Parts: sequence; C-alpha cells; structure tokens
Amino acid sequence: MRGDRRRPGHDRGRHRGPAPLRGTAPALHRGLPGHAGGAPRRPRGACGRGRLAGRGRRRRPSAGLRPAGPGPKRTACRVRRGRPRGCAVPSGRRVRRHRSPPVNLTDQQRRSYLARIGYDGRLEPTLEALTALCRAHVRAVPFELLDGPDGLVPGIDAASVYKKVVLRHLGGACMEVNNLFAALLRDLGFEVTTHASRPWLPQDRAYTDTGDHMILVVRIEGVAFLVDVAYSQLTAVTPLRLDGSECTEHGWRFRVVRDRDGGDHIAQRAGAGGRWSPIHRFTLDPRGGEHFATILDLYLTPGTGSPIPRTLMCSRVTGTGKATLVNDVLIETADGGTERSSRVDTPEAARAALALIFAGHPTLAERGARIWQRLVGDPAGTSARAAAPSAATFEETSA
Repeated sequence: MRGDRRRPGHDRGRHRGPAPLRGTAPALHRGLPGHAGGAPRRPRGACGRGRLAGRGRRRRPSAGLRPAGPGPKRTACRVRRGRPRGCAVPSGRRVRRHRSPPVNLTDQQRRSYLARIGYDGRLEPTLEALTALCRAHVRAVPFELLDGPDGLVPGIDAASVYKKVVLRHLGGACMEVNNLFAALLRDLGFEVTTHASRPWLPQDRAYTDTGDHMILVVRIEGVAFLVDVAYSQLTAVTPLRLDGSECTEHGWRFRVVRDRDGGDHIAQRAGAGGRWSPIHRFTLDPRGGEHFATILDLYLTPGTGSPIPRTLMCSRVTGTGKATLVNDVLIETADGGTERSSRVDTPEAARAALALIFAGHPTLAERGARIWQRLVGDPAGTSARAAAPSAATFEETSA
C-alpha cells in the first residue's frame, strides 16, 4: 500500500514475546485503536498537547479516487505541543497530518467496492439498504491490526484504504475501514459524519480519556443512526437509533442511550444474563482525519509504550456472532447471548483460528500465522505466551 513505511528501529526478527493481556480475556490492551483501549503514555493535557512533528511532504490522495472539492480550510494541529519524554520522532520519519476531503468514487470503483463486499442489493439511501450494506461489509471485510506488528504505518485516508481493502483484498482497523465505508455511503447519497468514541475499559471500569475509536453517524430522513463496521469487540451490526431503541442479534441485545447528564451517547449490550454493559460513549461533535491521524501517530511512535507492535489482533463477524483473536486468546460469541474463550497455544490452533477469521483471505491468514509465531510462538525454546487470566463473558467483564 502506498504510504506504508517501516518504523525506524523496528526489528522483525527479534523475539520479545506478546504484550501481556490485562484483566479478563475480553479486556484487551490499552492503546489499540478500534477496541477498548486508550492512548499509551499520553502527553499532558486532554489530548496530549502538542503539534505534530515531521517535515515530510503531505501525502497526496490517490489519483484513483477523485476529491470532490478542495475540502475544509486547513488549520494547524495544536493537539500535541511537545512530546512526552522519550517520544522524539526518529530522524527521517514523516508524521502524517491528514485532512479527509470528501471523495467521489468512479462508477468502476463503486462497482469494485460493492463486489468486494458481495453486495448486489438496492442502493437508495434508505434504512433497509444501509442495514444490508452493513451486514455485507462486516461479513466480507475483517478487522485486523497486522500493520502494527509488521512495523508499518497505514494511511487512513479513503484513497489509501480503498487500495488496501478493495484492490489488495485486505482488512483494516476502525480508522481505515469506517472511513472508507463513509466514503461509499456518501457516494450513495447518505448523510454521514465521523465521530470519535471512547471505549469502555473493563479492567479499569472506566472509559478511555481519548476518543480513539472511529464511528459513523448516518442520518436518514432526519433520524440519526450509529453505524460501525470495524470494531474488534462484539457490537451491533444493525444501525442503531440514538433514542434507546433495541435490536437483537444472536441473542445479544444492543441499544444507544444518553448518560445521566443528557450529554454523551452510550452504546450498550446485554447478553443472556440480561445485564446492560457499556461498549463505548460518544458525542455528536464530528471528528475528522486530523484527529485520528494524530491518535494513530501517537500509537505508532517509538517510546510511547504502545502494545500495538507486540499484539496480534484480528476479528470477524461470523454466522453466530463474532470471533476475535488477541495473541493467544480466541474469543467467540454464540447464539443465545453467550461467549467462550479458548487458548491458542499451538501453531495448529493458531492456523485454525486465523482460518476462521480470515476465511477467503489467505494472504492475511498466512501473514497472521507468521506474526503469531514471532510474538506468541517459542522459537528460542522459552515460553513467551501471554499470561491471560481465565476467560469470562463479555457481559461479566464489561458491566
């Protein structure tokens, strides 16, 4: 993918073992975009004050996708004024400052995208079409964070992600896939805005301080719906109204409610036990590419303590719910609102788990197996597997 770069100092051959799992099995690492995690070693201030360093030229959008216009006026990013100690950007590394202008798909690109997700239904901007598009998308495009362990910095603009997901037949994280899906929906006539949500941290019983998960809000005839086709944890595939209305998928119930102060919106789920648990919270203030590029840069900057380079994470919606692999733990939901976790401690088990998640994506399955062997396998003869505690249900760990 154009724009991918290997991080300076990244050593693919050196075995350091996987990042330790904190909390129960579904309670994943801090610092991983697109799931319940927060920014690693955050700088001072609400968003880690500072400006983005780097003197490289700004990456241009791919010629394959045509910007619809000049986009909003660009303003200097003042999010990170001064990096925390030990977080200097290595010489020669360019830090991106994305803005995400509206993108128009050509007719051929639209057809290719729809073929990639296996969708041949109606394209009018209706709730029925939106629901069908979401279901097709999550079954076809896996959530994956393989670039981090491989030392790559992905581009999150729609043009770069189009190349990755559609042309190269890969997956991506929330900032990539949801941003690309937003471009498709806008092209089909939907009113779409991107927002930053703060995932719930079960191990800390708190939300992240930074909005590091990208979600979409789609408005149809004046009614707003939460849309998310790229999240590692279990969440609704069906677009959710923001008024507390419930939907049920495989025995799990989902809804979006307001907090007690009437400010933030909170996405929740309930399993077989019936207890509502938070997934993430968000406001209706839109956040664009600048915000998410800054977050991604912080995650991938050497010295921040981010676990991404030492974490294999991928997930896929299945016929019974969702399957998520985090290093040596496989989490699977089943019909009836239940979930189970199992240890992935042999190469055979890893290949089976990756074949489930990356069905139809042999390149990703092979790449994931190599990463698993490097992070979780034992090439030196000394166990380096994650010491994950006993598994529990999403409901038990999130409430």
